[in-house]
Amino acid sequence: AQILHSDLVDEIEGDTAKARCWVGEQLTDGAGNARTPVGHYHDELVKHDGRWYDSRRTYQTVSVADTTLSATTPLGD
Repeated sequence: AQILHSDLVDEIEGDTAKARCWVGEQLTDGAGNARTPVGHYHDELVKHDGRWYDSRRTYQTVSVADTTLSATTPLGD
């Protein structure tokens, strides 16, 4: 499995903040089937003693692509 993610802070107000984290994964099985889900986390954070902590996290799937990989097809073709 491969995972790609990016974090983005949407807003900070005092000791609370809201952020998003986009996530894309590529999952494969031994038969060459691949699934690529893409989604994002909606995070709510709270600052306590100078450090930020998650207070709530939800996930929303945006898309899922199913593909078949071929061992005989060179990359770039």
